[in-house]
Amino acid sequence: MISSCPLLEELTLKEIDGLTQINIHAPNLKCLDILCEFESINFDDTLQLALVSVILFSKSNQIGLHGCSSIVPVKLPTPCINLKIFRVSINFNDLKKILAVLCLLNSSPNLRILNLYGHNEKENDLLMPVSCCWEDIFSEPSMPLGVQHMMIDGISGTKSELDFIQFLLLYSPDLEKMFVKPIANVRTEVMTKLIRFKRASRQAEVIDYGELPKDFDYPQFEF
Repeated sequence: MISSCPLLEELTLKEIDGLTQINIHAPNLKCLDILCEFESINFDDTLQLALVSVILFSKSNQIGLHGCSSIVPVKLPTPCINLKIFRVSINFNDLKKILAVLCLLNSSPNLRILNLYGHNEKENDLLMPVSCCWEDIFSEPSMPLGVQHMMIDGISGTKSELDFIQFLLLYSPDLEKMFVKPIANVRTEVMTKLIRFKRASRQAEVIDYGELPKDFDYPQFEF
């Protein structure tokens, strides 16, 4: 159905059972919203993508990783030049998902807004391999990240979460604001650590999202 709709611009896939992977071929696709239990997603000729929102749930507790090795590439063969907004729910204890997000960040030179929603898969929690160190996973990208605004929600202050945020701050020279919303019982402790992190952008602010007024207008990209 999707491949027979060459003019398709917006696609939403939610709560679809029976599929383990999906291949999307849609040359005019601009907005993609996914909430499913797919094991993998492949994009073919989707260079117009500008907004991607992905929440993937996996029933398998096998991630196929040994130490720090992975089949996830550092960068996609074709860059996502039109991708400007990226929203993703991520388990920061899952190395495979972290590497997938890093791959997309390295492949999106014009990305401007990044939203990360942390969650833990308690029943099938995929722990980060003990042998992995921060420098092995979060090496310097081939080019600086162009993100200007970030929102990171639902973090509890674990080492993997803080390491990921530190990577974002170190390699985002255009960053203006990073909105962070830790869970309530560690809020003060987490914000204290984040504010002390070094950052590539002199103008970058790390802001406690929970202290902002409810009617605060979070920056969005206009298509």
